Amino acid sequence: MVVVNQFFISQGSKSGDTLILTPEESHHLRDVQRHKANETIQVTDGKKSFFAQIMTLTKYEVIIRLMSEVITPEKKGSITLAQALLKGDGIEWVLEKSVELGVDFIQPFTSKRTIVESESPNKRQRWEKIMDAAVKQCGTPTRPILKTTLPFEKVLENSSELKIIFWEEGGISLKDFLKRNLFILQHTSRH
Repeated sequence: MVVVNQFFISQGSKSGDTLILTPEESHHLRDVQRHKANETIQVTDGKKSFFAQIMTLTKYEVIIRLMSEVITPEKKGSITLAQALLKGDGIEWVLEKSVELGVDFIQPFTSKRTIVESESPNKRQRWEKIMDAAVKQCGTPTRPILKTTLPFEKVLENSSELKIIFWEEGGISLKDFLKRNLFILQHTSRH
């Protein structure tokens, strides 16, 4: 069964449950995606995804029934992307692609070359919405956890088994790094 977009539901739901979608999700399902009653959709609670059937679709609400959980392969290890704050909407593109690639944590940071010095509450809310939209579009059950912005020095202090830093004036290509460190990457992904 191929389902393109998915919609958000409350956490703790299980197969067989009947749910009412939020007004925002109902609008998106009914008016943007133009789904009809009895169609099968995919929904997520942020941890797992389900196939669901649209039971009732009215101008005011959408009622769905969860049919079965979508089986997703278990991830081996986790990925944290540390990303400098970018000017303009560059960070928004990075957030979207991070969701699509399966990043688990996003750690924004500032450095001495960062032009944007901080994030505003409104900007953070926008970033969360961008990541939610990417989750809906790509079909992943989970969204990365967006951490609080830190100075670059603090990011380096945080514990991690392996750190890969991309820098335009860096030493070796990613391809060469992976050739040299394949055993290390395989070993750390098993823990």
